[in-house]
Amino acid sequence: MGRKSKLNIKLKKKIITEYIKGKSTSFLGKKYDIGAASIYYLLSKENIAIRNRSEAQRKYQLNESFFDEIDSQNKAYFMGMLYADGCNSTEQNAIRIILTKKDRIILEKLSSLIFKEHRPLTLRKGGYFESKGKMYFRKDSYQLLITNKHISKTLNELGLIKNKSLIITFPSWIKKDLTSHFIRGYFDGDGCVSLSSGQLSISILGTENFCSGIQNITKKLSIKSSICNAKKGSEIKQFIIHGNQSGRKFLEWMYKGSTIYLDRKHEKFLSFMDIIPDARKEKCCICGDKHYGKGYCKKHHYEKIGKKLRRERYLKSKK
Repeated sequence: MGRKSKLNIKLKKKIITEYIKGKSTSFLGKKYDIGAASIYYLLSKENIAIRNRSEAQRKYQLNESFFDEIDSQNKAYFMGMLYADGCNSTEQNAIRIILTKKDRIILEKLSSLIFKEHRPLTLRKGGYFESKGKMYFRKDSYQLLITNKHISKTLNELGLIKNKSLIITFPSWIKKDLTSHFIRGYFDGDGCVSLSSGQLSISILGTENFCSGIQNITKKLSIKSSICNAKKGSEIKQFIIHGNQSGRKFLEWMYKGSTIYLDRKHEKFLSFMDIIPDARKEKCCICGDKHYGKGYCKKHHYEKIGKKLRRERYLKSKK
């Protein structure tokens, strides 16, 4: 079959539209039985920017300016997730995020934000492996791979540096109204929430600088928190919020207005909010005044509980 030399207006529009969306000249040539020269001539005539060889050879077209400005909830969350679980190799211009198999959905969402068409994730089979003379077990996981020089360079400038675990700092560039979304992304990567003996506990791992950055924010929100070593002798720190009302306040702030999150952690948040009473809405069971603790206002809390505790401490000190 001979190649078509003439293109009608309808076909021209189709070719231009598909090329702009990321289809290659090779793909379009085969699809419409048209020579590459004719397609290049059409694009040039219509002042359509021709992709260079590197761009043309890229199998999955992406939005390489995505991280140029962190100005949306999705971008802030993506950056938080990258800070926690991302790896940026500027030598290879490659960015990777690897999550366990059960968290595949959030990787699919992140992929859809940056790639113009579906980009399949890579399955990494788990199993036992040896490292430094010890045996470890690794669960099945999925990897999202982004290969782009401009994105790698941009992320490096935004603090996603090589071997970041012990040196990463809390970003100064994050906008105030996007801070909760950034922290939620980081929390979904390196944070956990649990309820034990009726007490809510939240912890986030990071460097001392990064944990201090989160703590500075919680102080402004009047949320009590602390920072300690994650393990004895470790340089990694642990940001901790312990207590139902402080934990509830932090989680409500972090999830307020959220549209992107790790489903399993968000479900925990919702279930805990159903279990934990909101002290801000409670009143003293005796007089109806503002709640202070244990069902009482400050005055009755002292009378019913405070005096008893002081008496117990006094007797204990005499032993």
